[in-house]
Amino acid sequence: MRINSTSSGGNFIIEDEHELITELKYKNWLSSSAKAFLNEEEVSFLPKNMLYTKYNIFKNGFEAGELKLKLNGDLIFKLKNKEGVIDTFYMNQEGFWKPHFLFLNESEELIFKLRPSTNWKRGQYNYTTDSISQHYQRNQLHELLLLAGFGANRNMAMGIYRDFIGV
Repeated sequence: MRINSTSSGGNFIIEDEHELITELKYKNWLSSSAKAFLNEEEVSFLPKNMLYTKYNIFKNGFEAGELKLKLNGDLIFKLKNKEGVIDTFYMNQEGFWKPHFLFLNESEELIFKLRPSTNWKRGQYNYTTDSISQHYQRNQLHELLLLAGFGANRNMAMGIYRDFIGV
């Protein structure tokens, strides 16, 4: 599974074994709002506060969860599953020379690693996955990868903000 940038504005596609799974598109180039169609559902991300550190996640117009960005670069996702129970996931940044993200469940078990392969000249931010857990169905992994891709984009934007304010 991989995430391939389709524009310098943050849009990306998710591919699994060279098959297009979905495309996430931002409302416009400077927007923090985005949407994608996945598993016959419209998934959208809308800012929850003016600092863009919290986002609501909607499925088909109904609130399905939230994303919270922490100043240290870690992300917390809370999603309602089909039974209405809230599942918590974490995306932690690791590494200095070769930074990558760990996507974890609430027991802090690894679901996958997200490794960037950035092309600065084209303004593209692509990611590959490895160490993929066998405890999740493919469509669940696709949904989590969509969250991770949006989260990685927001993390990068927040990194610029952190550098600007000197945190």
